[in-house]
Amino acid sequence: MKKLLLFAGMLFAHTGLHARTAIVQEFINTKSFPRIAQILLDQPIYASLPLDDGTTPLHDVASHTPSFDRVFNPGDASRLAVLFLRADANPNAQDGRGDTPLHVVARSGDDGLCEVLRSAGASGQIRNHAGQLPSDIADARVRSSTPELVGIMSHFVSIARNLRISTPSPNLEAQG
Repeated sequence: MKKLLLFAGMLFAHTGLHARTAIVQEFINTKSFPRIAQILLDQPIYASLPLDDGTTPLHDVASHTPSFDRVFNPGDASRLAVLFLRADANPNAQDGRGDTPLHVVARSGDDGLCEVLRSAGASGQIRNHAGQLPSDIADARVRSSTPELVGIMSHFVSIARNLRISTPSPNLEAQG
């Protein structure tokens, strides 16, 4: 009981300005998948326990905030999601904005986590309170990032051209 009370006290833990669910905060603190698996085995409620705004652990790992990206390794979100889903987390739970975890992952662009959610039965047909499907959010993300990516690629192309012009090619015949 003491362990449970200590863990429940972390419910409102913050990482940066983003409130974290208790189970995700515990992972941030311990970096231990076995610890999270044991907690979920003992208390499966933590896989679904939401914050006041309806954010569930699945929403939380899908969010990919800057503070999340600083402490998580690639693939950690998917591995945590699998643990939550095995403990009966609802892949279609809606938060206070009507977003499902699939809406949230559409914003972050984590394809691996998207596949995990889809294979667990996450629906792409649920609209949030703004009337958006997850695919609408993903399409908007791609459209908004495309000009930036084109600009970055153009910059690298111009750098490559300058390097080619200013760097003499080695004369292999003169060395022989």
